Amino acid sequence: MTEVDWDELRLFDIVATEGGLAGAAGKAGLSAPTIGRKMMLLERKMGRTLFIRSQNGYRLAPDGQVLFEKVRSMRNSAAEITQWHSDAFSLPIVSLSSDIWTAGFIATNAAAIRGPSDAFRLCCKQCENDDELTYRRGMIAIRHVRPATGNFAVRKSVDVAYCAYRARRLKQEC
Repeated sequence: MTEVDWDELRLFDIVATEGGLAGAAGKAGLSAPTIGRKMMLLERKMGRTLFIRSQNGYRLAPDGQVLFEKVRSMRNSAAEITQWHSDAFSLPIVSLSSDIWTAGFIATNAAAIRGPSDAFRLCCKQCENDDELTYRRGMIAIRHVRPATGNFAVRKSVDVAYCAYRARRLKQEC
């Protein structure tokens, strides 16, 4: 058996829903004879009779009904994927800027900052000097020191202790 193309299944869905080639032609943007040939080719590919053809249109054969249920499930899944995809572009972006010292902390704790069900996207930027904050490089800035210049609303959150190197005699926590 050759692999069935999604476009063929979409066309099958349209024909089954419309009940004939004329209605399907209007929806699919193809001619009725072209759709008829494609449905016959699909039946040959699948080795099953999908339609009962008559002067009144196309009715689903038993195998066609089984396929229609499967295609309907695919259509619903595709609609959910489309909705999920479009949600990504409708969620607001929260821009978070940090200096090099806190960037590692943010990267390590990103899941705590934004969970999968949060209704925003997170954009993280590295911002080394206060001038970049003045030009709104971030909505929220997480810094290891208070900005020296600029007009900012500042709130201290926690004490930050860090060291790139330490003497062996100093505590391990650093």
